Amino acid sequence: MLGEFEMKKRCEDLIKAILEEQGRPVSLEQLSERFEVSTRTIRNDITDINSYLMENALMPLTLSKGFLQAESDFPAVLLALAQSSLFEVQLTAQERAQVCACILTSNPGYTTLAALADCLLISRQTIIKDLKLIKPLVASYGLEVVSLANKGLRIEGKESLKRGLLYSLLQQSSENARKFLRFRSGDEYTLRKIIKEQENHHGFHLTDASYQNIQNWLTISINRLQDGHFLEEQPLMDQPASFYRLAQDILKNVHQYLNVEISSSEIDALCLLLAKSRYLKQPIASKKSIHVQILTRNFIHAISSDLHLPLDTDYAFFENLSNHILLAFGSEPPQYPDQELLEEVIHENLDVLETVRRWSGIFESFAGRPLSDSDLFYICIHVLAAMEKQKGSQNELRVYLVCQGGVGTSQYLLQKLSRSFDFSILGAVSAHFASDISKDQADLLISTVPLGTMPVESVVISPFFNDEDYIRILSVTRQISAVKASQGQTGSSDFIQDVLKLAEPILEELAPERKKEILKQLKLAMRRQFHTTAVSDHDIFAPYLHHILTPAKIQVNIPAADWKEAIRLCALPMLQRGSIEERYIDAMIASVLENGPYIELTDGFALPHEASDSGAVITDFQLIRLLEPVDFGHDEFGPVRYVCCLSAPDSKTHLKAFFHLVNMLQDPSFLKELDHAALPEEIAACIEQREFNL
Repeated sequence: MLGEFEMKKRCEDLIKAILEEQGRPVSLEQLSERFEVSTRTIRNDITDINSYLMENALMPLTLSKGFLQAESDFPAVLLALAQSSLFEVQLTAQERAQVCACILTSNPGYTTLAALADCLLISRQTIIKDLKLIKPLVASYGLEVVSLANKGLRIEGKESLKRGLLYSLLQQSSENARKFLRFRSGDEYTLRKIIKEQENHHGFHLTDASYQNIQNWLTISINRLQDGHFLEEQPLMDQPASFYRLAQDILKNVHQYLNVEISSSEIDALCLLLAKSRYLKQPIASKKSIHVQILTRNFIHAISSDLHLPLDTDYAFFENLSNHILLAFGSEPPQYPDQELLEEVIHENLDVLETVRRWSGIFESFAGRPLSDSDLFYICIHVLAAMEKQKGSQNELRVYLVCQGGVGTSQYLLQKLSRSFDFSILGAVSAHFASDISKDQADLLISTVPLGTMPVESVVISPFFNDEDYIRILSVTRQISAVKASQGQTGSSDFIQDVLKLAEPILEELAPERKKEILKQLKLAMRRQFHTTAVSDHDIFAPYLHHILTPAKIQVNIPAADWKEAIRLCALPMLQRGSIEERYIDAMIASVLENGPYIELTDGFALPHEASDSGAVITDFQLIRLLEPVDFGHDEFGPVRYVCCLSAPDSKTHLKAFFHLVNMLQDPSFLKELDHAALPEEIAACIEQREFNL
């Protein structure tokens, strides 16, 4: 029984969570959320804990109306657990040296040999023998073991070196050694939540290993700070401001929620560690992102014409592809895995590959190199996914998401799937429910964990939904759709669209003032009936162009001597509104001088912009129509009459407005219509109507 209990580390963590409540009842829902498992799993763990409690002559936990209550003798379980589990652990001499080094470093004063022996459950003589390993180990971190008769041992040296020793040994220690290393971080659940929230807020997504490293560092730092040990000031190499802001916000929350005093040295140290960490996703500077978004828009427009498909109206395709280009065509060529599966999908779509290859030169200036076959294959995958959505072949597929993560992970994946594929997503389930789903209920299971043999076809993806996952899902769904088509099966989405088309003219005649509301309710009711996917609410965070570019932000007949003055005159109202800092204007002009007039989106229209760290404060647009056009020096386009300055403090908030603006500019009649408008209100009305038509 003891061995089984030790194997379930969550049970020990559950005991600690109950102890943190200091005798107060704790709900199953709280524990379920904290450990990211079901309440049923928590109930099973409680059964195991109660068995262990009774074996050690302790009162069991009681459960009433969803709340756990511990008896007064419950804290004794930790002592019983520690003694019973640690006695069975046999450490090597090297492992004992690591544990002793951590204990000595953690203790503020002297530690006797007898105390060390008691901690490791060994003899004092063994500790004396181990000193020949402990001292050089400590010295390798720039610290010294000081011995004083009748007092014991202590570690002397800088606090930064002590933190380094504790952090390194915690990372390197074996599983057995870590059982003896007890670092308290206050509420561990809150600490994990702080890191995750700031990852999302700042757009950084750490790999699992780096996430654990950051948590370990913060756990050690909190221990040291609670004991009054503060980092000394030390010179810090220049790091990107984004890492400093991330470190600052993490520690600001640690201070607020875990009641720990934070100094600038703590921020510097965490900043350095964040800069060395590895990420699945990082925020991209706005200047680079907007440049790529312009290139992506041009690329999609070109291939849409070749493929005779309206891919340039697919916002999710535009967003996904531009994000891929930003991440894949950075400073170093990416390493693409799963080449065999990739080539298999591409081999069936050589015509699409040829179209992608024909227009790939659009991206080569940004990549700074010719695009490889793998580069082209991955771009092709995004194109194929968008084509499948256009064909409507995916909306026949009934899909369940099988996710072992928490609610946040499943919601993230559901959103990504619904925006990237046109599935009928039926919901998210746990792995142990997946085997109960029959072919009559679903066509595909998309899972974050291997499922083994299942009644329904399944495909495994990562929790972060990368390009490989596109390939896997696309490959499987094309096969399933082909089989369903050969069997004459159809889905419900086409039926819904047909019904709505029939209903619209009837409502226009009988209830024109309520037509929009009734259609919305009818669509919602039918989606519920047929379990089809609704449009994601994600877009609410990305405002439309007409929401930002109001009449107050439009000026007409503005005289300018040259393109530099045109940019300054356009940006001045944004500066007065506080949307940008003054240096942002100079940076926009410098960008054109350095990179050329790529900001000229079409004949007569330019979109000046710069990176967020150049002084962008608030997402904003400002449009001016010049009295006389000015020349920006573009080889293909003529003089510019319309200058529209963009302030983008992040790479996403402006995206929908930008996407719609560039779509409108594809129609030559759009600028002609703006030319005929006499007042800012008329230009704003034209933009709103055009955007509505999109």
